[in-house]
Amino acid sequence: AEARVVHSHALTVGGEARRYFDTGVMHADNPWLLQAFGSAGGEGFRFVRSEVHYLATHGAFMRIPEALSRDVVKLAAYRLGRAYRLLPRNWCRRMSMSPGYWDRVGGDHATP
Repeated sequence: AEARVVHSHALTVGGEARRYFDTGVMHADNPWLLQAFGSAGGEGFRFVRSEVHYLATHGAFMRIPEALSRDVVKLAAYRLGRAYRLLPRNWCRRMSMSPGYWDRVGGDHATP
């Protein structure tokens, strides 16, 4: 009864961008997920607000620009993932955490 779980991703900004790009691709390919469970847009805004509040109340004011920059990168990467069909396949390969995936999938998006 004293077990403790710590969930953490020690990702670079580029790693976070790749992760959110892949999430956007998944949502583009599986629209039923958003239909069934809803969008996380409101939750994302609440997260950013709580993140800034936490940093401000714990004296980490200097980390707020970095946190906001990361959040902007994640949002941009997610939106690129949602629009992956408009991107060249080689861009998708470079943006993804799983570049080999793009060698296996069919092509209903822009040619490389």
